[in-house]
Amino acid sequence: MTVQRPPKIIPITDNLRAAIWNAEDNTRAALIYFQARQSAENICFQITTSATIVSHFWKLPQLQGGHWLNTAEYVSVNHYGVSIDQAFSEHPFIVGLELEVVDDPAGHITNATIWDKAHGVPQIIYVEFNPAIPPA
Repeated sequence: MTVQRPPKIIPITDNLRAAIWNAEDNTRAALIYFQARQSAENICFQITTSATIVSHFWKLPQLQGGHWLNTAEYVSVNHYGVSIDQAFSEHPFIVGLELEVVDDPAGHITNATIWDKAHGVPQIIYVEFNPAIPPA
């Protein structure tokens, strides 16, 4: 069992920060929790890594059921940018990145910033989010 270290914190603005954790179920994955402190924030972020990005996902816990969303994404070897036409406040916006590393993927996240959507590919997507099933 891997011991979870405290999160790496990257301040972005006075109202916004990113908390970065190693995923518990994948030793090559890091989870980045973007957290608004006082007021709602738009989802438009870029993450920079020192290791190659293998795969990525995002999750917005406040969304339940089906949604049409305007999004933009940018993926390169060491950058992942995501923009979604939603704001968040109470719940974090979560990005997961699987990296080409042996261990401590959170240590390979070098920056998290507000993204200017440069090189982003816009798209309209339909996503369905099911509520979490409570444990039995």
